[in-house]
Amino acid sequence: MKRSLTAHDRLVDEFGQPFLYTENGLMAKLHEISKMITFDHLNIATAQDKHRHLAKGVIMEEAISSAQLEGAVTTRKVAKQMLETGREPKNVSEQMIVNNWNLIQSTQEHKDDALSLELIF
Repeated sequence: MKRSLTAHDRLVDEFGQPFLYTENGLMAKLHEISKMITFDHLNIATAQDKHRHLAKGVIMEEAISSAQLEGAVTTRKVAKQMLETGREPKNVSEQMIVNNWNLIQSTQEHKDDALSLELIF
């Protein structure tokens, strides 16, 4: 059993000892991580709900990254929490993210409208 343990030369545990792992133990942990990044843990029933959840996440990321490219200064974590909870923005950077989010959300209700200056404004 001792021979099946592999020491990692740069990682140490909380006691300063070399970090030891087994291939099976590592694979079990990776499997747990893999399950956590899927929809399984969200208890989403239908494929349509999964699609809706995924689309919302992608749209949220677009609103955040677009505002950051325009100069908004905040972390993705803070921005995502703000959008998910509906918290009011605390500064100009957060307002930029909320504005992008609102704009993207409004495109759905105007997707069939004819393009006009009024619509753009």
